[in-house]
Amino acid sequence: RSREADWLTTQDYYLKQLRRLSHKLPVVCAGDIFHKWNSPPELINFAIDQLPFMYAIPGQHDLPYHNLAEIHKSAYWTLVQAGKIHDLDVPTEVRGDSPFRLHPFPWGKQVTPLGEPHDLLLEVCVSHSLIWTEKTGYPGAPPDQRLKAYKKKLRGYDVALFGDNHKPVSHNLDKGLDSVTVFNPGGF
Repeated sequence: RSREADWLTTQDYYLKQLRRLSHKLPVVCAGDIFHKWNSPPELINFAIDQLPFMYAIPGQHDLPYHNLAEIHKSAYWTLVQAGKIHDLDVPTEVRGDSPFRLHPFPWGKQVTPLGEPHDLLLEVCVSHSLIWTEKTGYPGAPPDQRLKAYKKKLRGYDVALFGDNHKPVSHNLDKGLDSVTVFNPGGF
């Protein structure tokens, strides 16, 4: 932020791009909309004005003291109440040209594999947890959160969207019928 002359102007530029894209595709956010759960009213109002409608799960920074049970006290929940985001608290079907089902795993919830699919929907895991590769990890990164460690947890999903790590990851786990595309967009 210190490198930006005006941080909100910079964020507005990114969000304009996102709003243009959201006219054609649904937006899914894997957490940490805000850096702090108790963001100032100015920033919350900016988010209400600038964010497109999106499906989302909370990250640890969206939760009071990283506690999901306290979500109703957060700036994230203000966006839910304002109708800017649909909080994914249960698997949710998104209809359209290419329908899909979102499976939420907010901060603190472990990703679990799916059973056999019963329909032709694309199954999407949405998780706010660290996932790292050799190029995106850090010294001492937990081995159980390395991309390869998610192979069994992601069984049954077609796509897995992760938040938390601010370094982008795009990778296909396996090949063929059991393939899952794993994606973490990083940050703006």
